[in-house]
Amino acid sequence: IDPSIDRYLEDHCLAGQAVLPVAMMSELFAEAAADATGAAPLAVEGFRLFKGVVLEDGPVELGVWCAGESPHEDGLRLDLELRGEGDRVHALAAVIVGARRPAPTGAPPVAAGEGVAGAALYKERKLFHGPRFHAIDRVEVLENGEVVATLLAAPTRDRWIEGAPPAPFAIDPLALDGIFQLAVLACRRRFGAPSLPSRYERFAQDAGVLPARVRARLKVTEADDARLVADCELFSGDGALVARLEGYVCTVSASLEAAYAAAPPKPRKARGKRRPRGATGG
Repeated sequence: IDPSIDRYLEDHCLAGQAVLPVAMMSELFAEAAADATGAAPLAVEGFRLFKGVVLEDGPVELGVWCAGESPHEDGLRLDLELRGEGDRVHALAAVIVGARRPAPTGAPPVAAGEGVAGAALYKERKLFHGPRFHAIDRVEVLENGEVVATLLAAPTRDRWIEGAPPAPFAIDPLALDGIFQLAVLACRRRFGAPSLPSRYERFAQDAGVLPARVRARLKVTEADDARLVADCELFSGDGALVARLEGYVCTVSASLEAAYAAAPPKPRKARGKRRPRGATGG
């Protein structure tokens, strides 16, 4: 992972340092499974973050390791680990690959008035994310137990990764990160403090590529002083349930405010060379 190539890192900085997003860790897992099997990644399950990847001094070398595989009703399950220097495990998850089923129908949330534009939330630093991670288009409902919003889907890889092909990601990291951002807003409403992701039970993307805009409904299922647990559904304009996040857990802390407010580092000049990587070329 190289800040001069993986340009999305410019827009995901905490305490002035570029941090590899959990959404992109999930993407790396999905890519690795797809590259290894040639099958579509259907879901990422049991994601656990142990140690964040902070890019303080330039590129960081990471590897996705397969700890095992087993049959699954939809195809195959691969148990994966994201390892760094000294084989340290930064995160783990299982990826289900197989033949994609038709997206199920659902009951998308009903529009609830004007709401708040996402641009205002980013400008006011309610969220720390830079332009490439401006996933929230508009928030319509923000109550203690529910957030209803319109999210944007990710552009093609070349918009985020220098020299990458104009192809879609394996899963949609912008929409997934947008769900995490909605959870931050829920935490601010309930606790008056922001949050960061720590784990989730399942993210399933029923559509191969998400539409440019999706309707999101996040529901809080548990909350205490230090964490919030939520589920979220994403719908297309015609009511298809295109993605679901289940059992998302984030850690809440007022001490994160300083990290949210810190200025990002200056963009790095591209090195003009690529590292070997599978589907992303990033």
